[in-house]
Amino acid sequence: MIQDKNGKWRLTAADIRIGPDDMETDVENSCISASIQSWFDVDARFGTETYGMDDYINLYADFNPFLHNFELYYFIHYANGNVSDAVYVEDVSAEERNTILSLMREAGLDKLRDEYETEMGRPTGHNDEKLYLLFTCDDWKSRDSMRVLETVKGYDMLLAVVTNEVFEGDMQYKGLTKKDGVLALIRDYEAGRVALDAIGNGFVRLIGEEMLELDNAPDDYRMAYDWLNMGEAEFMSLVSSVEAQAE
Repeated sequence: MIQDKNGKWRLTAADIRIGPDDMETDVENSCISASIQSWFDVDARFGTETYGMDDYINLYADFNPFLHNFELYYFIHYANGNVSDAVYVEDVSAEERNTILSLMREAGLDKLRDEYETEMGRPTGHNDEKLYLLFTCDDWKSRDSMRVLETVKGYDMLLAVVTNEVFEGDMQYKGLTKKDGVLALIRDYEAGRVALDAIGNGFVRLIGEEMLELDNAPDDYRMAYDWLNMGEAEFMSLVSSVEAQAE
């Protein structure tokens, strides 16, 4: 690792390994995921306390090749067998991000991206029916700062909302705001190369193909919906009947 000008330890290509077997397409979470082999002092980089405790971490990176969203996170495996929830690294530098993505490309990111396109479909402008969450956030895109601004259906509609936020000065695009930011968006939109990771004070997540509604809900959810619409007495009678059958 190397230290930046603020004394923060940063990862380099010499500290991590990513092989073809460490990569997978995660359609459910709309990303390509890499398991990162860690050959560095995780306590120094992440502020954990694993040394001498027989604890260890598993480090992962998720990358959405359409939205260009990147997340680095880890799980702590404790000596007693417990495993922590995912801990997201909020202070990933641009150099660390680029280093990890470069290693992912060497391990087959482009091939997996083609598989991802086959499974998910590339955003196609007006014909895109996918659902997106647009968040406001701080300059570092830290998870604690994220607040949902809009749930948007369709890639073009998403870009329209982003364009408005840039024009209002609440977000930036490629470091530009107001009319300059909108002009940069227009140029990239016409060229088909809008980079959503270049949005400042904003973050986009693809959340799925369709909204969950009663018509497309699983049977369990439909049954729960029926419970909400029956009286207490009818519900308790139903529960008693089921319990009696189980005895």
